[in-house]
Amino acid sequence: MKILAILGFLFLASEVFAATGDLAFHLPINFRTRSEIVAGGAAATTQYLDVVPSLGYQYSDLLYFGVNYRYTNESGSGGYKFSGGAYGPTVVLTNSNFLFSLAYYLGGDLTKSYDGSADTKYSSGSGPEVSVGYLFPVAASFAWGPEFMYSDIKYTSTQVSGVTTSSTYEISGIEPYIALFFYF
Repeated sequence: MKILAILGFLFLASEVFAATGDLAFHLPINFRTRSEIVAGGAAATTQYLDVVPSLGYQYSDLLYFGVNYRYTNESGSGGYKFSGGAYGPTVVLTNSNFLFSLAYYLGGDLTKSYDGSADTKYSSGSGPEVSVGYLFPVAASFAWGPEFMYSDIKYTSTQVSGVTTSSTYEISGIEPYIALFFYF
C-alpha cells in the first residue's frame, strides 16, 4: 500500500509540474572496513556497505522527485551479518553543483544474525534523512561528488526466534558518501 502511495505521489507531481526533464538516478555509496583488537588480543574486522539508490525525475536544473531505497549490509567476525533497508519518497534540490535532499522512509526491514544463534528481525522502519553534497560534472549526463547524510530511522517492531517484542531499534547519525548522479 505504501508503494502505491509513493507511485501516486510521483504521478501527481508529474501532472502538476508538467515540465520537460530527464529521468535521473542518484547513488550515494559508503563502504568502510573497521578492525578492532578485542579482549585477549584477538582481531575483529567488520565491513560496512550503505547504498542509497534513488530513481526519479529531474523536473528542472533545480528540482528532482524520486523514490529512495536505503540498503545496509554489514558483516564481521563470528559470522556476524546485518542487512536490510528502508524505502520512501525523496526530494532533491540542486543549484550551482550543490545538492540538498530530503527523504522520509515509510517502511523497511533489517535482519541481524550470528553463526549458531537465532536471527533478530527489525521491521516497521520509518524516519527522515537529510543530505548535502557537491557534484562535479563529468559529462552532460553524469556527475559525482562527496555527500554527507544524516538519517534517523527507527524500527519499531523486533522479532527474535518468532517472538515479537515492542523494543525499538534506531539507526541515527551523520555519514560521508561518494555520490553518483546519472541523467537519462
